[in-house]
Amino acid sequence: MVDVSFIENVDGDLKEYISTLGLDEEAASLFLLGYIVGEIGVRQYKDYGHKPILNKINFQGMDVERLLILFNEVLEKLHQMKIYGVEKIYHEAKRLMDRNLNRWSKSPQENVYYLLSGYAYRTAKALSKGGE
Repeated sequence: MVDVSFIENVDGDLKEYISTLGLDEEAASLFLLGYIVGEIGVRQYKDYGHKPILNKINFQGMDVERLLILFNEVLEKLHQMKIYGVEKIYHEAKRLMDRNLNRWSKSPQENVYYLLSGYAYRTAKALSKGGE
C-alpha cells in the first residue's frame, strides 16, 4: 500500500483500494472518474438494460482534451439521472485532474486503462450485491 494522503474527499474501501493499487494523482483522478462512469452505468443498466455512457469512451485511447470533455459529460449525466451520492468523488477526481493538467504524463491508452480500472471496480461492487 502507498500513501494516498493526496486524496482528500474519498474515504473507506475506495481510498484503500487506490492505495493498494499504488496509483499516483493522475491515475487516481482517472480511476475516480471511471468509478463514476460505473455508477452511471449501473443506473443505466437498471433503467434501460444497457449502458449508453460507455459510448463516451474511446477504447483505443483518450487524450487530455477528450478527458476534459468526458468530465463535463459525466457531470451532466449525474444531474440528468439525479445521481447525487457521488458528487464528492467527482469533486476529488476533478481536483486531481486540475492539479496535474498542465503536466499530464499519461498516454491516451494509459488514460483509458485507469479510467476502466475505476469502472471495473464499481461494476464489480454492483455485481457482488446482485446488480444493485
